[in-house]
Formats: sequence, C-alpha cells, structure tokens
Amino acid sequence: MGSQRYHILYILMNTVVVKFGGSSQSQEGYNVIIRRVEELVNDFDRVIVVISAIRKTTNALYSILEGNKIDWTEIIEWHCVGLNQEQTTKMLLKIDQVRTMENSDLSDPYNRALFVGQGERLAVFKFCILVQKAVYLHAERIIHSIDDKINNVSLTSKNGFVCDSTEIPEIGLIVTEGFLASTLSDRRSILLGRSGSDTTASLIAGAVNANHLEIWTDVNGIYTADPRIVPNARIIPKIGYIFCQELTAMGSKVIHPYALRPCQLAGVPIHINNIFNPDSIGTVINETNSSPYDVVISLQKGITVITMESPKI
Repeated sequence: MGSQRYHILYILMNTVVVKFGGSSQSQEGYNVIIRRVEELVNDFDRVIVVISAIRKTTNALYSILEGNKIDWTEIIEWHCVGLNQEQTTKMLLKIDQVRTMENSDLSDPYNRALFVGQGERLAVFKFCILVQKAVYLHAERIIHSIDDKINNVSLTSKNGFVCDSTEIPEIGLIVTEGFLASTLSDRRSILLGRSGSDTTASLIAGAVNANHLEIWTDVNGIYTADPRIVPNARIIPKIGYIFCQELTAMGSKVIHPYALRPCQLAGVPIHINNIFNPDSIGTVINETNSSPYDVVISLQKGITVITMESPKI
C-alpha cells in the first residue's frame, strides 16, 4: 500500500472591531460609516461593529429616570434622518416600543439599566436598517460584569467586565451595542458607565485578538493640546498605551481610560479616526514607549486649588 499524505489547511481568521460614536451618526457621518463598513467587509473575514447611542439620546433617557417629561420630537428626528418612508415607519415603531418602557417598574436598578441602554438599541436598529447584511448580537450575551452587584445610582459594577467571545460568530458582519452588558450569573442588564462603548469595543477586540480596533469619533485624533484652545496643537500620530492612559486620566476625552487596558493586554492597536475627516492621519495607540512630542498638555476645568501656609512663629 502506498503511503497516504494528509494536507492540513490552517485558516487564519482576520478580525477587525470598529466602534462608531454617537456624534458620528449624522446623515453625513452615516455616508462614511456605510462606506467604511463595506471596505472592512471586503478586507476582513470578520467585522464586529459596536454602536453608541445617537447624540443626546442617553441624556434624555436618564432625564426620564429622574422623573422628567421629555420631548421625543428631537430623538425621533435624529433617528429618522436619512431614512426613506418605509425605513422611517420601522424606526418609529421601534421608538414607540422604547417609549412604552416608561411605564415599566423603573424602581428596579436592572430595569433602569435596560431602559437607559435603549439608546444603543435604537442606534443598532437604525444601523441594521441601513446595512441589512449585518447580524445583530445582543451585547448582554457577550459582555458580563465580573460579579452581580449593581450600583443603584450609576447602574454599573465597580469590579469590571469580561467578554465571552465564544458567543460571537466566527465570520461575517456582526453588530452589537456599546454601553450595555449583563450580570454574570443571571444575565440581568447592567451598564458599563458613561462613555462605556469604547470599553465594550476594547473588551471585544482583546477577547477575539483583533487585528486592530477602530474608534470613529468627531475629532482627528489625539492632539498635543486641545486645538480649540491651542490653535497650533498637533496630532500625535502614534502614542503608547501607558502614555495615553495618563492623558485620559488627566482629562483627555478622545477615548475612555478604561478602554485601553483590554487592548493593551492583547496587543491590539487602537486607531482613532474622524468620521467627518476620514482622510486625516488619525492616531494609533500601540506598544510604542515614546511620542514624537516631548510635552502634551491636558486641560481640566472646574478644579479649585487651595494653598495653605503656616504662619511664621
């Protein structure tokens, strides 16, 4: 008998995670979003999209929790912009479903977390209307708090979160919410905290060992100073995780400080891009230990410094 040869085929999965912030989801922004997603689908085996709530939706939902009545007109306009009549009808029905939740038991902190997270639900629904080949995966299936304790005010857990990557399809275009998560044992809704969508994207990117994470926002990247205050501030094209962590801790708002660690542990580069200026060089956060600039200025407002001196005796 002749010898038999077995050929083993190893398939290397290429995955990219991309997060779109609430400020990027205007009509102009969505043109870039759809084009960028199409590019990524052509270049990668798996594209995982994380969506934030549109504009001021989360603030409005928090306001309802505080007992205030809100005008839903603006929220409806924000979510229906760029949709045709059929798509608008679907969107309005989804918004009506959210509005009925105002009558649920919002004294329960887990119900309050689920209600506030509907901003992300609505944004994902709109994304799926416009990008019909996307597979929707509930964030509560993959992002879990380490314990089941919830803060009654912040509606989050102080002990951190993990991503269960086994629930994520291995190929194709997948979309999920940022900000929303669930408790580890009983899968009740919980939040990652304000601006938590960055952390959602980073947890997923680290868990699937993504090629890179893209965060699309409304600024060109990380600057040497706030360009609104310092006109000659420059974009930092590359910055290390640790240096960036220090900047975010001191007030830089481009990326949430909790979003850095999961990618740092997995060695996943983070690309910061401007949805309204997609050709900008942006900023890449990676393992580099240096910055091309010796000094970076971060501004914090609303801080009072008190100096005390002991009188001479």
